[in-house]
Amino acid sequence: MSLTLTLKYRPSSFEEVVGQDHVVSPLTGAIRSQQIHHAYLFSGPRGCGKTSSARILARSLNCQEGPTDKPCGNCQSCRDLVANGPGSLDVIEMDAATHGLVDDARELRDKALFAPVQSRYKIYIIDEAHQLGPAAANALLKIVEEPPPYVIFIFATTEPEKVIPTIRSRTHHYQFRLVSNGTLFKHLQEVLKSEKVSLPQDVVQLAVTAGAGSVRDSLSILGQLIAGSQEQEVDYETAARLIGQTGNHELSEIFKAVIDAELSILVHQVEGILQRGLDPRRFVVDLLERVRDMTVLLAARNGDVKTLRNYGSTDQSFIATQAKEVGIEGLILWSEILAEHLVKLRSNLPAQVILEMMFVRMMKKIQPHQGPLPNTSGSGSHIQVVTENSTPSHLREKGPISSPSSLPAPSITTGKASEVSKSNKSVLGDLKDIERSWSRVLENVKNRRRLTWTLLSTGVSLTDFSEGKLSISFGNSGALDSFTRSGSEEILLGAFNETFTGVTGFSFSVGGVVHSQDKVDESVEGSEDLVTGEDLLMKELGATIISKEEN
Repeated sequence: MSLTLTLKYRPSSFEEVVGQDHVVSPLTGAIRSQQIHHAYLFSGPRGCGKTSSARILARSLNCQEGPTDKPCGNCQSCRDLVANGPGSLDVIEMDAATHGLVDDARELRDKALFAPVQSRYKIYIIDEAHQLGPAAANALLKIVEEPPPYVIFIFATTEPEKVIPTIRSRTHHYQFRLVSNGTLFKHLQEVLKSEKVSLPQDVVQLAVTAGAGSVRDSLSILGQLIAGSQEQEVDYETAARLIGQTGNHELSEIFKAVIDAELSILVHQVEGILQRGLDPRRFVVDLLERVRDMTVLLAARNGDVKTLRNYGSTDQSFIATQAKEVGIEGLILWSEILAEHLVKLRSNLPAQVILEMMFVRMMKKIQPHQGPLPNTSGSGSHIQVVTENSTPSHLREKGPISSPSSLPAPSITTGKASEVSKSNKSVLGDLKDIERSWSRVLENVKNRRRLTWTLLSTGVSLTDFSEGKLSISFGNSGALDSFTRSGSEEILLGAFNETFTGVTGFSFSVGGVVHSQDKVDESVEGSEDLVTGEDLLMKELGATIISKEEN
């Protein structure tokens, strides 16, 4: 059975450690000058060479010709401690995740007093050191502080801040870091050359990017891509699907559908992502990375910018065109929406619902350059995206549509607040216009009074709009009673008038039964068949909130 790439190319000397010169240089200098410390702490992200470097340090210290920064490779200790070697009795590796109890620490402390069997030093390599319990760490403290002259401790951890300060202060701390993409790319090219395998450069770059600075992760992904290329040649799109990422072509189609407001295509894409078993969070991250690339391509003053993915000239030109269609403000809003829904995917809500609502919000945030966004077509449903400057189709005049820059500037008046000129307000001509704008009206209501927003957000339907009067039906009489007694009608009318024109008043009903505004209390008190437990609860809730606002 052949070794995986992560094991086959594990370093056995400091010269083979990739991308950690800031650690290797002082360590080798200390060995050459015989400045050997009794405890070391290696910290950094996973897969960056902490444990491998600990083994190399042990190999250098116990070499028959050492301590030396260049082990001979011929003595018994060097052969035992070579990468994937059998190991040495005098180099004890422990995983604190499984040996982090106080009894394990006491056993280690007692055995450390015995001299090494055949080597110069008895070296303990404690991996995942942050998982040492407080009692276990305190049990080790004395021997870490004053060990026998032949004992050396090497702690490795991804979270050094969780190692207790008393142990951390006794160590020489070396901080490993993520490896740059350029260094990783060169390393993977050398591995491919050694393996006598050829892969396209963009596929190798994909492995580098997916590895996110970790040598071990990048080699693991490269091994997967090599295995997948045995039967057929692997291109970028195939490689992306193989490791669970979204391909460049698929991303371009998705963003084209968002720009064109083709919701049916986006729903189909979401279903495909979930049916293929891909991670929804990884999918959103891919979208977020593409939005970032679109933003830098659009915002950069020259073409010398680095994208997160490796695009061909045709793809990059297409992405730049899409970015111009959306604009900087639209891209920033997209990034905020994607980041918000990335967090929501951690909840127990259905991933399909979250992803579909995410796309709906992204379509709504697009500000068109000229005219309205195209309607969504598919399966008989049509969705119109209403933007702040959009006007209902039946009110638009024929002829060229003026650009946003040609719109008149809002007039500013002195007084309690500045009011937007009526010429910049959208005119609500029918019930469909009001239904499309209802979410914006509710948002304005929420900013004015939360009680009114609460009463309008549940069980309310818009039934008719005629001669400037909007008919609203409440789910129960208790909600209607609370609405009218709290003066919420003025709040709702003010919310309409902030952005729209056309609504001058309201009429209210409960389940289709019309209630005049000045007879609401009487109808509620005198009609037992309409008053339910829910009605009384809503009345009590409304009265409680009103009293709190008055106080």
